[in-house]
Amino acid sequence: DDELNYYAYNSLPTTKSDTDFQYHIIKYNKEGEIEKTFLPIAFASGYVMRPVHRFYKNENRLYTYLPYSSKIYQINPDTCILYCDTKYENLSYPSLDYLNSTQKANKNYIKELSEEDYIYNVQLFENKEFIVSLFDVGKNHYIGLYNKNKKEGSYYLRGEQRELLEKTDCLQIIGSYKHEFISVIRETNVDKEENPKLLFFQLKDNVSK
Repeated sequence: DDELNYYAYNSLPTTKSDTDFQYHIIKYNKEGEIEKTFLPIAFASGYVMRPVHRFYKNENRLYTYLPYSSKIYQINPDTCILYCDTKYENLSYPSLDYLNSTQKANKNYIKELSEEDYIYNVQLFENKEFIVSLFDVGKNHYIGLYNKNKKEGSYYLRGEQRELLEKTDCLQIIGSYKHEFISVIRETNVDKEENPKLLFFQLKDNVSK
């Protein structure tokens, strides 16, 4: 972060100086020594779920989220606190019992999730009003909008987002800035030199499922 603190995310326990650190978030100093640990590992897996990184920044604050949970945590130099719980009606994340039973059966739980009705494969973006969640349920791709002020979430199929723009064959959120989100768009029937373009846009909170 901006104060020269270094953080790492772990899917598996980390061993240093013959000591096992069974935590997802580990804070290092500039000498590479472990100073703090946060979020005990309840489910350890060698599989990587999208995205590879587990951190994002918003308004100069650092956040982290686990691949199988609706909870977002704010990381401070000495604490890691619950920041938000982005739940969506009628949708749920896989339970630890499900994940552990799949792992014990020597199955690829990511492949198994693609056949179930759980949220997985999550990527988050945030601005002043919303937390946007790109996620999968089974074979379907969704975009979730969580209104931070109302503490309410809604979602819809990501294929429907093409209706937001005309003459566009791709709309994908890649970041945020203040009240806006940022996307890369590739318009049809234009020269390659004119693609891609950055689009800054805002979201409304009346999106229906």
